[in-house]
Amino acid sequence: MSGRSVPRRARLLLALACVLASLAGLGVVQVTTAAPAQAASAADFRAGNIISDAVFWDASTMAPWDVQAFLNGKVSSCQAGYTCLKDYRENTWTRPADAQCAQYNGVAGQTAADIIWNVAQACQVNPRVLLVLLQKETSLVTKTNPTWDNAYKKATGYGCPDTAPCDAQYYGFYNQVYKAAWQYRRYAVNWRNYSYQAGRWNTIQWHPNAACGTTSVYIENQATAGLYIYTPYPPNQAAMNNLYGTGDGCSSYGNRNFWRMFTDWFGSTQYSVVGEIDALWQRMGGIGGALGAPVGARYPTWGNGWTQGFQNGRIHYSPATGAQAVLAPISWAYDPLMGESGPLGYPVGPRYATWGNGWTQGFQNGRIHYSPTTGTHAVLAPISAAYDALLGESGPLGYPVGDRYQTAGNGWVQGFQNGRIHWSPTTGAHAVLAPISPAYDELLGESGPLGYPVGGRYQTVNSGWVQGFEKGRIHYSPATGAHAVIGGISTAYDALLGESGPLGYPTGDRYPTPGNGFTQTFQNGRIHWSPATGGHAVVAPIAATYDSLTGESGPLGYPVGSRYATPGGGWTQAFQNGRIHSSPASGTFAVLSPISTAYDPLLGESGPLGYPVGARYRTWNDGWTQAFQNGRIHYSPTTGAHAVLAPISATYDALLGESGPLGYPVGDRYQTAGGGWTQAFQNGRIHWSPTTGAHAVLAPLSPAYDALLGESGPLGYPTADRARAAGSGWVQVFENGRIYWSSTTGAHAVRGSVAQAYAAAGAESGELGYPTGDLVTEPDGAQRQDFQHGSIRWTSADGATVTLTTD
Repeated sequence: MSGRSVPRRARLLLALACVLASLAGLGVVQVTTAAPAQAASAADFRAGNIISDAVFWDASTMAPWDVQAFLNGKVSSCQAGYTCLKDYRENTWTRPADAQCAQYNGVAGQTAADIIWNVAQACQVNPRVLLVLLQKETSLVTKTNPTWDNAYKKATGYGCPDTAPCDAQYYGFYNQVYKAAWQYRRYAVNWRNYSYQAGRWNTIQWHPNAACGTTSVYIENQATAGLYIYTPYPPNQAAMNNLYGTGDGCSSYGNRNFWRMFTDWFGSTQYSVVGEIDALWQRMGGIGGALGAPVGARYPTWGNGWTQGFQNGRIHYSPATGAQAVLAPISWAYDPLMGESGPLGYPVGPRYATWGNGWTQGFQNGRIHYSPTTGTHAVLAPISAAYDALLGESGPLGYPVGDRYQTAGNGWVQGFQNGRIHWSPTTGAHAVLAPISPAYDELLGESGPLGYPVGGRYQTVNSGWVQGFEKGRIHYSPATGAHAVIGGISTAYDALLGESGPLGYPTGDRYPTPGNGFTQTFQNGRIHWSPATGGHAVVAPIAATYDSLTGESGPLGYPVGSRYATPGGGWTQAFQNGRIHSSPASGTFAVLSPISTAYDPLLGESGPLGYPVGARYRTWNDGWTQAFQNGRIHYSPTTGAHAVLAPISATYDALLGESGPLGYPVGDRYQTAGGGWTQAFQNGRIHWSPTTGAHAVLAPLSPAYDALLGESGPLGYPTADRARAAGSGWVQVFENGRIYWSSTTGAHAVRGSVAQAYAAAGAESGELGYPTGDLVTEPDGAQRQDFQHGSIRWTSADGATVTLTTD
C-alpha cells in the first residue's frame, strides 16, 4: 500500500498506454532535461540503497531560510499571472501528534518554505527529500506557471491513485506535503504490513506492464523500502544508460529521477552535506570542485564541531573556527596527527601558497608547512610560537625538514633548513642560531650539560652575544670567543650580572678542581663549583672567614649558595659542611657540621637560637658544643645534634650541661600538656610548665615517671628537683604525688589518697619504709599499695587503713 488511496500495483491492471498517460503527471514517466553542471553518474546508483536512512530521516539539513533560499534559486521569476512555489502562502491548521509525526501547529499565511520545514521537523524527514518529491511528482519546485490543477492540489501525488481521480480530501499543498511525509513515516512504523521490506530480497516489477518482467532487489534500508512502496519500480539499464533522458518501453523513472534529482541538487544520497560544511563545499565547487563527492556522513567532533570526509580531503568545522577544508598535501601531515582530535586542533583558515612552490595552513595549535624539497611537516604549538616569531618558512630557519621529536625532560626538538627549535615544558620554545650554535652543539645540545634554551640569543656589551639555557649560558665576544657558563657556576655568574658585572666575560671553559669540582676563570675573577654544591662566588664579608679556614680545602668545603642578607644587618652563606653567619652584634663565625644539622632546621639566625656568638668547641666523648644568642647546640656521635633552648637551657646549664648528670640531649624539645615543654637527655628529661618551672627527672626516678606517661600522666609536672631520702634513697615531688627510690625497692610513685596516708605515716622514714609496688585497684574498688613493712588500703567509705607487717 502507498500514500495514495489505491496501491500503485493497480497499474498492472491497466493497459500500458493508459498507464503511461496517468503516470506522466506523477513524475514517473521521464521528462527529458539537460544534465546540470554537477551531474550524477549512473554508475553510482544502487537499486537496493537509493538513499540511506541517515540522509532520508535527517531533518536538520536545512533551516527555514535555507529552504526559502533554495526555492528562490530555482525560479528567478514566475510567468505573469502565476504564483510560484517560492512565493506561495497558505493557511495551515494544527495537526495533533500521532504514531507517525509530532504535533504540527497551524499558522495563517504560512510560506511554502516554512510548511516544508515544519513538516520535516514534525515527521523528522529530510526537507531535501520533500523538495525532491515535489519536483519528481509535479515539477513544482522549478515550475514557472503552476496552477491549482497542475500542481498545488496534488503536489506530492498523495491520494491520487492511478485508476481513479485524486481524493479531494487530500487536496492542497500543505495537505500533500504533510501526508506524504506522514506516509513515509507510516511505512517505517508499520513496516511489517508492506510487501517491500528492508533486509531481504524483494521481487519487484520493472514496469507496470507485467510483460516487462521482474527483478530481485536486496533492499538494504527502510528509506529505500519506502521509496519502492511509494513508487514500486526500479529503473532498468536502458533508463540508467540515458540518465537525463528516456530509456525503452519497459523503463520506469520515478526512483531513478528521485535519486538523480537529489544527487544533482544536494550531492550524495548516502551522506548529507549540511550547514557550514555544505556552504564551504558549495563555494569550493561541490562534487565538481577540489574536494569531490562526500565519502562519509559528517560526524561530531570535540568542541561542538563537525567533520566530513570527501574524495580529496575533509572539511572541519567548529563554532570557534568556522568551516575549513584540509586538502593534500597538507592533509598528508594532518591526518596522521588525528586531525582536529590531535595536537593541532581545528584549522583556522584555508591553505595558502608560500615561497618555493610551498603551501602552509594554520591550525589552532600550529601550522603545517609543505615544500617540494622538504615535504609536509607540522610545526605544532608550542614550537610554532618561536617559529612564527621568526617569520616561519620566510624567516632565517626556512621550512621544517622533519617532524618534531621527543627529547630529554618531555621536550621536543624540530629541525629546519637553517637551524633548530628546542622546547621543554619548563623552558618554552627557542631557536639556537650561530654564533651560539657551534658551542651548543659541541656540548650535545639539550641532551648535554646546558639543557634547553630558555630564550633567544641577545646582544650584550662589547659587541657580544648571549643565549640562556636551563643550566647556564653561552657568552660570546670577539675578544674572548664563545664559552659556556654551566650549571651552578652560571647561577653565581648571573647573580653578579654576568658579563655586564664585575667578573666580565668568561675567558676559558671550566676546569676540574678537587672533589670532582670545577672552577672557571673570568676576565676579573673566578667561580668555584662541585657536584654536591653547584657553583657560587664567595665575597666579602664572608670571604675573609672562608679563606682563614682554607676555603673549599678546609672544613667548610665548597659553597652551596650565595651569600644572603639576614636579620639585624647580617649576612649568611652556606657551605658543604656548615655556614658562615655574620652580624654587627655577634661577629662572623662558622657553624659547621654536625652542629649545623640542628641549627639549620631551626631556621638558623632567623630562628629561636639567633646568631652564633663564638666558634664550636670540643666536649667530652668526642662531642661538640656551640653557643648562640639564645641557647646552645650540643652534639655527640651517639646522640646527634640537638638545641637546648630557654626555658629548659637554664636548668640544663645549672646541671653542667652535657658534662652533668643528664648527659647530651637525645632529641629536641617538644610541647606537652598545659603549655609545657619537655626535652629528653641521655639520663633523663627536663620538664617545664608555666606553673612549675623547669626540673630534671633523672634516673633512677625517670623510669617510673615515664611508665606513668610523664607530665601527661597522673603525676603531672615535677615541682622540685630530686632530693635525697632515707637510706641513700631518692624522692622527687610532682604536682599530684611523689616518686620514691631505694636500691632494694626500685622506683615507685605514691599518689592520691594513699599518698596522704603515706605522708602521715612518715613516708619512707616511717614504719612502712619505701613502696615496693605501684598503686593497684582491687575488685571491690579499693586502692592498695604495698610497702617494705606493710600496706595502705583506701576506700571511699573507710578512708585509709595502714597495715604493718611483723618481721
